[in-house]
Amino acid sequence: MGYIKILMSREVNLSIQGLKGVAALVVFFSHSLWMYDLNLVAMLSSTPWHIFWDGQCAVMIFFAISGFFYAHNELFSFNNYIRGLVKKVKRIYPAYIVTMVLAFVMCNLSLDYIRINFTEWSNSFWQSRVPLFELIKQLFILIPSDTKLLNPPVWYMVVEVRMFILMPLIVYFANRFSYKWKFLVYIAFLTLGLFVYRFLFCFIIGLLIHLFIDNSVKFRNWLSHSRINSLFLLLASIIMLDVRNIFLGDDSTLLLSIQSIAAAMIVAVVYLNRFKCLLFKPIVYMGNISYEFYLIHFVVLLSFKTLETFFTLYIILSLLVSIMLAIIINKLVNNLW
Repeated sequence: MGYIKILMSREVNLSIQGLKGVAALVVFFSHSLWMYDLNLVAMLSSTPWHIFWDGQCAVMIFFAISGFFYAHNELFSFNNYIRGLVKKVKRIYPAYIVTMVLAFVMCNLSLDYIRINFTEWSNSFWQSRVPLFELIKQLFILIPSDTKLLNPPVWYMVVEVRMFILMPLIVYFANRFSYKWKFLVYIAFLTLGLFVYRFLFCFIIGLLIHLFIDNSVKFRNWLSHSRINSLFLLLASIIMLDVRNIFLGDDSTLLLSIQSIAAAMIVAVVYLNRFKCLLFKPIVYMGNISYEFYLIHFVVLLSFKTLETFFTLYIILSLLVSIMLAIIINKLVNNLW
């Protein structure tokens, strides 16, 4: 199949949505499995098997997807930049406000969220009432605040908002140069991200991988015309993404670099190929609501601690209710605009 035909194919887009759906579920299980004291989970968390519920790896996939799709050749236009910001705000803020208000309400109810059969980590959240002023601060996202007080996973939103403000400016600046110099500009920002703001590194890597496959016919053909090549690169990238669990390393600059490259390569392989497991309709739909699901799932997990039920039922109920609420929020936001 030709490259242009691949880019225009609906299935490739669905594959990326499927990848987002898988990443969203990994984030859910990374939090839910740590809610209870489970010896098996604790034991396997020090092994390569941890990748199946390693939320950090999943979030790096999300960052790589975002960075990957910032690659374009448009020159700077202030109107287009503002229009892009407004579009992003419309997309993310309504769902964010709904979930944060819900977290605020649940946190301030007269309920005891500290439970004996839950882990010390899970009992460290919602220990006391949170003032309205703290909610207002967190609603502005970029104002410094303690995200752990209401909905801990929203630290991700701080990164995304900073990046959708900064990345278009970097791209527009780089597009002023020729192809060779453009890469040097991105490498300069890559180095800056590595030592100043590491999440910038994740986004730039995703963008560079996209530029590389756009300008390398041999690599595209090697990857898109052979399922064996695609599976080999996908497996190698997953192993690289799992490097922190394999070598039990900390969040060092080297490991971050390896994982960022691996996440971007996974996105590239999925982008250029059809994997039936990612085209499974429920997984694709999960990808469509992955943003809302990401925002709401931790609120549900903390709220359901009060049910005093056994672990398996707690996980199932939390997952189903999180999906249901994500669907409702997604529909409300789509109808709003």
